[in-house]
Amino acid sequence: MLHDLHIRNLAVLEEASIELGTGFNVLSGETGAGKSIVVDSLALLSGVRASSDLIRTGADSLTVTGFFDPESGCERLLLDAGIEIDGELAIRREVARSGRNRVFVNDQPVTLKLLAELAPFLIRIHGQREELGLVAPELQRTWLDLCGAAEATKLLQRVATTYAEYRAAATRLERLSGDDRSRRERIDFLRFQLAEIDDAKIEAGEEDALRRDREVLRHTESIQQALAEASSLLFDKEGAAYDDLNRSRQALQQVEAWEPEAGGWVRELDELSIRLSELEAALRHRLDEVEADPKRLDAIEDRLVTLERLFRKHGASTIETLERRAV
Repeated sequence: MLHDLHIRNLAVLEEASIELGTGFNVLSGETGAGKSIVVDSLALLSGVRASSDLIRTGADSLTVTGFFDPESGCERLLLDAGIEIDGELAIRREVARSGRNRVFVNDQPVTLKLLAELAPFLIRIHGQREELGLVAPELQRTWLDLCGAAEATKLLQRVATTYAEYRAAATRLERLSGDDRSRRERIDFLRFQLAEIDDAKIEAGEEDALRRDREVLRHTESIQQALAEASSLLFDKEGAAYDDLNRSRQALQQVEAWEPEAGGWVRELDELSIRLSELEAALRHRLDEVEADPKRLDAIEDRLVTLERLFRKHGASTIETLERRAV
């Protein structure tokens, strides 16, 4: 219950104080005496939005302070805000011409949100023509349901359940069928995605081949050095493997007439010589093929960027999954 109200610089009031007693209190006066300003001050204490236009001309701010004996039920809100209740509750609202609002409860600053939550436990404002709310369909339907007592409650629950089932079915039907515009937009989007994948002309296994070629081009110099060195060790350098193989063959041929197995070993060395020659030829052929090609490397990098962009965009991890999404 409100028992004291202090107003300063609100509208035309420079300062006013009202002490309210228990029971029914009446404020009367001529038109323009300030009765509506008192109601406006109570609205400010209930947490409504404030405008600087309410400040009296020539003043920088307005202040409204109310002292309440709070109703039960607001204790939890106050305790959660760290405000102790010691009987009386003092609420002060300050509005500056700059637009700044400040709210204090028992001289502790609080938010306007907390004030709005406390208001139902402190103030109830009933304005003119509020009885027009009686014609609201929701209110009339509530009263009608209450008039039916227990039997109406059962019917109300049955109608509510049936309507909920109907709304669920209607929503599902709408989601499954959709409207024509949404369906056309979806088809156009899928066609665009399909055309984008088709334009990329992706081939199976392309990504792995590109990555292998990229590694070769990135390490061309190291590969060339390794191939040249391996070929030289097999044939060109002094003491090459091919020369040692021939010397072994010649040594065995000298004892072939006396050593029964020497002939078989010579034939095996002949086969190794042939295979070694073929290997050296393959190394030199590959050495001739490997060469630095910056343009080719740039093209591969661009192609891999294109593939990775398509993977991310369409939620695919490989070319195979991307092709399946395009179907």
